[in-house]
Amino acid sequence: MGFLAGTAGAKLINVNYYVSTSSFTEVTAGGNGVTANADGNIIQVSVTGYTHSWIDPINWFYGGQSFSVTRVRFRSSRSRDRLETLPVGTTRPSP
Repeated sequence: MGFLAGTAGAKLINVNYYVSTSSFTEVTAGGNGVTANADGNIIQVSVTGYTHSWIDPINWFYGGQSFSVTRVRFRSSRSRDRLETLPVGTTRPSP
């Protein structure tokens, strides 16, 4: 949808990889001989400092007062998932 398009948007996106052991150690590409995006590792994608402006403000009334939201600033939003094994014959792209 283009919300984070361009260089400025890309700077708000962070991708981290963790070895899925009891300590969840962070790894980088080629660091410590461990492939960052290896099967079973945890990938975390986060967006920090993004401000979303609504197409149309959200307005509501409560107790005789009106309220309006025109933009929202996300301090940090993140999601994590485990990397699964790829089908036979395919290769995972480099991180």
